[in-house]
Amino acid sequence: MTQRETERQARQQRADIDALYELVEGVDRKVDALDTKLNGRIDALDTTLNGRIDALDTTLNGRIDALDTTLNGRIDALDTKLGGQIQTVGGQLSEVLELLRGR
Repeated sequence: MTQRETERQARQQRADIDALYELVEGVDRKVDALDTKLNGRIDALDTTLNGRIDALDTTLNGRIDALDTTLNGRIDALDTKLGGQIQTVGGQLSEVLELLRGR
């Protein structure tokens, strides 16, 4: 191989290396652009989902509070009704016991 051929091959290899660096830099820029784009989309989705979760939480808390109020009202009404019925039965039992003692 002659010196000219060796120099030509060396220049070609440098040119190939420079071309490879340019390709790598292009890929790096594209990866950075894609990363930025995806981060933006992920942030937007995160914001949207957080908003929806907050709205759902608010709705469910309202419904749970309403159910709690309704159930407590019904339990209080049953407690009052049963308390009155127990007093009535207790009074009736007392009357029966007095009648039986009076015999």
